[in-house]
Amino acid sequence: MLGKAAIFIPYPHAVDNHQYYNALHLVDNGAASMVNQSELTPTLLANKISKILSQDSYKTGLEHNALSLWDNDLPKKFLKEIDELVSKS
Repeated sequence: MLGKAAIFIPYPHAVDNHQYYNALHLVDNGAASMVNQSELTPTLLANKISKILSQDSYKTGLEHNALSLWDNDLPKKFLKEIDELVSKS
């Protein structure tokens, strides 16, 4: 996890709209910004980028919150789940 400020533009036709819900989780936790593709304009995107670049406390907050959501044991847990699934087949 890099913990960098991010603006997500979820692909609206992804299976079960998973990109939107993944981004929403980060937005709801103050860890990212999001623009729905249907609302995307050059001006809106430029304003969101400008806010991150010009408001250091906002950028730092996004980055801090993103890092706080990361579970350092997640890669191990993920590999364990894969191993268990493979063992069952």
